[in-house]
Parts: sequence; C-alpha cells; structure tokens
Amino acid sequence: MKYTDELLEALKAKTGKPSDYALARDVLHMSPSALLHARERGLSDERAIEISGYLGLDAGAVLASIHAERAKSASARKAWEKLAATLRAGMVASVVFLVAAACAMFPTAARAATSAPDQTVYYVDL
Repeated sequence: MKYTDELLEALKAKTGKPSDYALARDVLHMSPSALLHARERGLSDERAIEISGYLGLDAGAVLASIHAERAKSASARKAWEKLAATLRAGMVASVVFLVAAACAMFPTAARAATSAPDQTVYYVDL
C-alpha cells in the first residue's frame, strides 16, 4: 500500500505526530488497529477524502490513486493511475492559468510583486 503509506506519512509530518498511534488517536479519531488495517488493505474512500482535505490535495486525484492501489488487475490499475495523473495535471494547469490571468488583469500588481525588495513604497491615507 505504497500510496496509502505516503499519504499517512505526509499527514504525520504535517501534524507533527510521532507515531501511527498518535495520528490515529489525535487526528483521524480512529483506533490504532484500524489505522494498521488501512496500511495493510488501503484507505476507505471516506478516509482518503478526509486525508486529502488535511493535506490540501485534490480529492479526486487521491481517490483515483487509492483505487489504483486497490485494483485487482493490471489493466484496472493502469486506468486508475492514468485518471489520477490526468487529475493532477489538470490541477497544475488550472493554477498556472489562474496566475497568468491574474498577472494579465493586474499588471501593476504583478510588477510590484516581482520588483526588487530595496524599493520603498509609500502609502498616503487621504
């Protein structure tokens, strides 16, 4: 359960929990044995969505990755992995588009944000 392990380790790092026991009890509000079961058999859809929210990940991409991990056949695994990659790529493209659109709509703010830090800006309250 490589992807499940990666998610759980990322969640432990983000929350500063030193062990699966602390993560299960304090963050996920589940028994440590249930967390061990999830590491062995994979996360449920509901738990994967919950963890994606904690980590700020796209829930669809996380679900597709979880389903790829649980797939019984190589063809199903490949299809789920392709969907997960497509969803992740879509998120990156959306962010790039939004940043480009913001720079086009507010060119002065974009220039100010990227200008040298030694410039002084004065604000006058009227």
